[in-house]
Amino acid sequence: MLDSIQKINLQPIPPSPVLVNEKPKVLYTLQLGVFKNVDVDFGTVENLNFKEIKTDQGNLYQLGSFTTYKFATVFKNEIKKMGLKDVFLVPYNENEERISIKEALILSNETEFIVE
Repeated sequence: MLDSIQKINLQPIPPSPVLVNEKPKVLYTLQLGVFKNVDVDFGTVENLNFKEIKTDQGNLYQLGSFTTYKFATVFKNEIKKMGLKDVFLVPYNENEERISIKEALILSNETEFIVE
């Protein structure tokens, strides 16, 4: 699967303008799932921003770091095509705290994606 992820050929979407040394207000990551009895070593994988978080329910795996909802969603859809159907976006604010999608869309000025 890692080979497939590395081969995803997405057309680049221009990033939101960010001033030098300014932290983005929002970062989106994809949560691939929470797995028990799975221990994956991502130490040799470059440029994919894999993250493993150990929880009481199992190991939680996240992938990517995106500054726009639009690009994160495109990447999420490509991952789902590979067979991981439960993948979803997890946004974090500039303090690395998990926030809601709606709050992230407001912070990143992408309110056109808010569904009421």
